[in-house]
Amino acid sequence: MPKRVSRLVLVGSVLALMCLPSLAMAHSHDYLFNSGSRYVRLEPNRVVIKGDAAKRAVIGKTGTLQIGRVPVAVSVRDQKYLASYYEIAFDLRDQAKSVAEKAVGDAFKKVGDVLGAVFTGADSAEAEAAEQKKLRQSVHADIAPLCQKITQLKTLQDKVALDVPAFKPYAILKRSDVTDCRN
Repeated sequence: MPKRVSRLVLVGSVLALMCLPSLAMAHSHDYLFNSGSRYVRLEPNRVVIKGDAAKRAVIGKTGTLQIGRVPVAVSVRDQKYLASYYEIAFDLRDQAKSVAEKAVGDAFKKVGDVLGAVFTGADSAEAEAAEQKKLRQSVHADIAPLCQKITQLKTLQDKVALDVPAFKPYAILKRSDVTDCRN
């Protein structure tokens, strides 16, 4: 009995943690990445990046770039890259919200399963292991498209940073962000 109850507490804790990002997303902006003083934040009709420089970079929907509220001239190619960055950033946010909503639904189902096992006394180590394997596979399948979007953002930021020196301090996505996601 204590083992089942501890599983219930664990699942309930995970559920609570999963709901916290949803509560944070109720604001007028969402953070895609946030590592202290550096971040990528989505606001209505713009992506705001705070990098190593004191000022913020702002990418508009059409690929315009401002640094410290001053427009920065970019080539047509870089403007297309920036417009793609904008689009992918918002797609990533939307997909992440969908994955989070699915995960919350899965967590509620798991809580129901645990409660059912507590009250019926059912317990099977093999069934539990198979369920966990199935859940891991599902999570990996849900996260893979998000990792692909992060890879695309990193590639686009690196291309713009090569062509637009003023953007280099705002190229804050690192190779480790991509590899961490895939692992």
